[in-house]
Amino acid sequence: MINKRVNNQRSGLCLLEIMVAMAVLLVGVLGTMSFRYHCALNSRKADAHNKAVRLGSMLLEGWKATGAKDDFDAITMFSPDITISSSTKCPAAGGSFNELGRYHIYSDNMNYYAALSYINADAATPKTLNVSIYWLNNYQTGNIGTDAQSIRITKCAESP
Repeated sequence: MINKRVNNQRSGLCLLEIMVAMAVLLVGVLGTMSFRYHCALNSRKADAHNKAVRLGSMLLEGWKATGAKDDFDAITMFSPDITISSSTKCPAAGGSFNELGRYHIYSDNMNYYAALSYINADAATPKTLNVSIYWLNNYQTGNIGTDAQSIRITKCAESP
């Protein structure tokens, strides 16, 4: 006679195994979501920085194109193309720079503040043009504080 062994082991998953698998899956999903959030945040910061560099370069090149005159007005030169107005919220250049003007620029749903300044030059030295661009971390309007982001660009222009 042949004795058959009865296998009492169940096939399938128990509740503990399912809970462990769900916990591992949850950690993976949360990690992916965090990664995507930080990628989007850093991309937005890089876009704001790149836009500030382009605006600063545009202001300086426009100023150089007019002969780097001391009466340059960025509002009349750029107002049809970008939203630009006079502002006192931007910090002054300070140091040995002479202030030319301070502006509020609204572009691509972001608010920037720019300060144009220069150093007078003698006949042998080119004029030094400077622009400082500031923006708040939330890209809204407000007073520029110590937590604001900024860039500074300096170029030389031949004296008229």
